[in-house]
Amino acid sequence: MINTELARYSEELASRPQIIVANKSDMLDPDVVDVKKFEKFVKKNGWELLYVSAATGEGLDEMIRLAAEMLRDLPPMLIYEREYAPEDAYVGGGKDTTIRRENDTFFVEGEWLFNLMGQINFDDYESLNFFQRVLKNSGVFELLESKGCTDGMTVSIYDFEFEYVK
Repeated sequence: MINTELARYSEELASRPQIIVANKSDMLDPDVVDVKKFEKFVKKNGWELLYVSAATGEGLDEMIRLAAEMLRDLPPMLIYEREYAPEDAYVGGGKDTTIRRENDTFFVEGEWLFNLMGQINFDDYESLNFFQRVLKNSGVFELLESKGCTDGMTVSIYDFEFEYVK
C-alpha cells in the first residue's frame, strides 16, 4: 500500500532503493513466520533486508550505516509540484453517504467513510486537515447543510464527534 501511494505521488520517489527493516528480530519464531518466503519476496523486489531489535540494539548500527551509505549514493530529488492529492481519491461518484438527524446531532455514515476513519489519526493536525478536506471535497459538508446543519450543531461520524462550523 505504501509503495502504491509513493508511485501515485512520484514515480521517481517510488523507484528509489528501499530498505526493509524487520524489527523485533529477537522475538522471531521461524515456526510461526515463514522467513524464507519473506526473504524471497524482499529479494524478488530488489530491496535490502535488515533484521533488527530495537529492544536489544541488535542490527541498529548496521541499519544506520546502510541507510547513510545509500543516501550518500542517491542523486538529489527533483523538486516538483504534486500532481496527485490523496484526498482526490475520495471525491466523485459511488460515494453513498447517509445522514440522519436526532435533535441537534447529525449522524453521517457510508462505507467509504467507515474505511476513511481507519486511516485518520485524530491526534495529528495534518491528518485532521486531510480529513476536513476530504469531507469538504466529497460534498459531506454541503449535504449536512442541505439537511439543516448549522454552526454549533454536533456531527457524528462513526463515534467521532465534532461541532460543525462553516
